[in-house]
Amino acid sequence: MVKSLKYQRKSDLVDMGTLLGLSNPSDLKRDDLEDEVRNALLSRRAELQNDEHWKPIYGAIDSGERRAARSSLGATSPDSDASDDSPARAKSPRKHSGGRANGTATPRKTSSSLAQDASSTFNSLTARTKRSFESLKDAFRTGANEARTEVIEAREHVDHAAHGVAHRVKLQQRALIRGAGNLWHKAGVYASDANNLTTIFLALEAITLILSILPTTYFEFGSRASVSNLVKSGGKTAHSTVPHYAITIPNAWALLTVGFWRPIVLWTLYTVAVPYILAHLITFSRRRDFSAQTFTLSRLFLILFLVRITPGLLPKPAPAVLGVAAGQTAAAANAAAGGKLLSAQGLIQQYTSYDWVSAAISPELQVLAASAAAAFANLEALHTRPRAG
Repeated sequence: MVKSLKYQRKSDLVDMGTLLGLSNPSDLKRDDLEDEVRNALLSRRAELQNDEHWKPIYGAIDSGERRAARSSLGATSPDSDASDDSPARAKSPRKHSGGRANGTATPRKTSSSLAQDASSTFNSLTARTKRSFESLKDAFRTGANEARTEVIEAREHVDHAAHGVAHRVKLQQRALIRGAGNLWHKAGVYASDANNLTTIFLALEAITLILSILPTTYFEFGSRASVSNLVKSGGKTAHSTVPHYAITIPNAWALLTVGFWRPIVLWTLYTVAVPYILAHLITFSRRRDFSAQTFTLSRLFLILFLVRITPGLLPKPAPAVLGVAAGQTAAAANAAAGGKLLSAQGLIQQYTSYDWVSAAISPELQVLAASAAAAFANLEALHTRPRAG
């Protein structure tokens, strides 16, 4: 049996007020909250009296009103029945006297109140627990949905960034391949010209010549260390010191000497200047343009002549001195003069001989470079000659 509103706990009244839609029921005092709940139930009787949850409460309210109407005394007492819910609670004389005289009435009423309290508490706890579980379930569902949404957004962001990076890498690869293709095409166009190939061979030969005759010195730094070397001839040990580090550098002072510039001038004169003049002289065309075929062939023939034929044609100059005394031999006069060659042939050979170049660059290397340049120039002439119509 459900207790009347008067004997309901405030927490139960708060739950009822919340279900009935009262505003902030927990802030009201218990008596005010009881009146608000009763008024709300009476105002919504037609709507809620058939509901299984509210039907016992309406029964308790009606029972209290009927007992109040039957009461002849109309007096109110705090010791009225547990199901009394009228504003003016009148106690029946028979019940009042029986309550005092009959000792068995009080235990029955106490056990009934305890059962009602237990049932009401159980129902309230069940509803509260159900609402708590529903709220927790809603909170977990909301958190899971938000986490899933964030994961989906992060995955979409990562996919978009990865797609952008892959697209940029692909564009860079295409640009690199296109640039390499253009560079290869330009290199092919440049190498397909006999004049450019001749220039490349001349540049390589000039670099080889300069590196061969470049005077160098070394720069020492670091602490010097003592080294012992065994002299084989005398069986003695020679002591010397060597630097910790030594760097080879060009000798700037030696660059101003004749010995450095003489091979360069002779190579330029014999293998570049003379073939260049011949290439403008023998062109086999009316426009008198530069002929790569003439340049390379004439250069090849000049190199062959200078490195293979000229050394055998020029005789060794005999020592000659000025002021040979009577009865004095030329050898003695030459020894007395310091062994210097003073003849014109010796001076010409000393300053114009191609042997200075051959000593720096191998004759075979010169012939090979000149032959390759001549072969490419004539191959270009064969491919570009006009066809007979």
